[in-house]
Amino acid sequence: MPWQETSQLNRPIQVAEGLYYLHGDILARQYNQAQLRGKAYPAVAFPSGVVRELIESPHKVPYFNLFGFVKIPLLASVETVLAHALAAGDVDPTIAVTRLGRNTITIADRDTMRSYRLSFSHDQVSDVALYPREAMELLPGELRAILPPLRSTDGKGWEAVAPVKFFTPGSNWTWYPTEYDGEDMFFGLVVGFEAELGYFSLRELEGARGPFGLPLERDLYFDPTPLKVLYSAHQDSL
Repeated sequence: MPWQETSQLNRPIQVAEGLYYLHGDILARQYNQAQLRGKAYPAVAFPSGVVRELIESPHKVPYFNLFGFVKIPLLASVETVLAHALAAGDVDPTIAVTRLGRNTITIADRDTMRSYRLSFSHDQVSDVALYPREAMELLPGELRAILPPLRSTDGKGWEAVAPVKFFTPGSNWTWYPTEYDGEDMFFGLVVGFEAELGYFSLRELEGARGPFGLPLERDLYFDPTPLKVLYSAHQDSL
């Protein structure tokens, strides 16, 4: 379900709680993403605090992503979602699915050592909680929605703006995505032994560990910055 013009919003998705629209005018200013002006994007905020953007399938069923490629239909029974998750586990054996009770399942990624607990009520997903509790959502729903699609900023070159920064505590490794495929793959600036443009994976970032086994974090105070400014700053420190 792509960004929509605010004057031409489709019929609201029928969910009981948590549905709202990301307002492009606000996000355009906040993240320096001019292409979002005059648009809106459906998202759902779960009671746990997890937020996901909603994407519409060819069958008009809204879904959200977990671990990149695990597509979870929002308006579905626990049995239906369990079947979707088990199918994803057949494709990728690092995905483990467990039914905990009548209305609860967990979907875990052995590579990232993270899991999501999904609760159901009245044939819809009523809550999604991340475990371990102290883990940081590197890419919550708002940021998933505002990042431009892959190859959409090719004409901007080094003028492209990075709205997000990931970093390794205790190390200089840093990632600045400017594009996102909507599932797992980013393009942007990677700073390690040198600073260079390239592709990198959300799942790999979530599973990576730095010194003392610390996971990567998202800089909560990062101001959206053009790549040329970031590159110049890091070149001076490498």
